[in-house]
Amino acid sequence: MDYTKGYGYIIELEILSTDLEKDDALESLRKKFAELEIPITPKEEFKKKFEWYKQNRKTLISDD
Repeated sequence: MDYTKGYGYIIELEILSTDLEKDDALESLRKKFAELEIPITPKEEFKKKFEWYKQNRKTLISDD
């Protein structure tokens, strides 16, 4: 887990798998997020927030 000023907390979980194992790996990750009670951010929302952050990060972190 990481915290970025102006962006917030982010956690990324990863499982290395083959194409044949992809569906099982994704289901395993979904279950882990559910266990941790962490909602999965839709890709479009994540991309939108990240673009906003990239455009505003200098202002957001200028207090450091």
